[in-house]
Amino acid sequence: MFNVAIIAVMICGLLLGRLILRASDALPVMVGYSLERRSMATDRLFERYARYIELGVQVGCALVAGLLWWTLGAGLTFGIVSVVFCLLLLITLIDLKYRLVLNLVVYPALVGALVLHLGLGQPILPFALGGFFAFGIFYLVARIKPGTLGGGDVKLAALLGVTFGFPNVLGALLVGGGLAAVVAITLLVQRKNSLTLPYAPFLCVGALVALLLNWLPMLAGRG
Repeated sequence: MFNVAIIAVMICGLLLGRLILRASDALPVMVGYSLERRSMATDRLFERYARYIELGVQVGCALVAGLLWWTLGAGLTFGIVSVVFCLLLLITLIDLKYRLVLNLVVYPALVGALVLHLGLGQPILPFALGGFFAFGIFYLVARIKPGTLGGGDVKLAALLGVTFGFPNVLGALLVGGGLAAVVAITLLVQRKNSLTLPYAPFLCVGALVALLLNWLPMLAGRG
């Protein structure tokens, strides 16, 4: 019975992955972004391997869903972690395809994070401080070095700050920034300076690390 439940959850994860892929194309259109501009914003590497990436997303969602169910079981923790994973995946895909971090995604997620903290009975101050801290750091970088970060990256950093709070958000920002630096240096060494580097996917990876290190231990005690 247990194995049947995991298989069912993995099938749901597969379908959810397909839904996220469709949403990653539909949401930019909803805010007035033309799909004809995609080729201008998307690297040739992504376009060439788009089918494999889409297959990987669906299979990955199925595997993650099964792993989460197997390790966490049914309950609040499974639901919260699944939602956060799907949100980060959606943001990553949209930024990879269109170089966009949509307000349509970030703002509702920010409100949802605040509501979640209140619902769990957590003090709101560390999470508000995390949001202001992350926003302030990224805003300053964007102002000092124009072109390095977009407005969407700044808002995403604020979302991560509100989600993980201070000082936990530092881990997400450091991991994301470190990965971005490694990739940027690699491209520079290989003389592929013409490739644009979206920042949101690196922040999302950093957020997943922070989720594993900070949120899961806290949520595990709540079921």
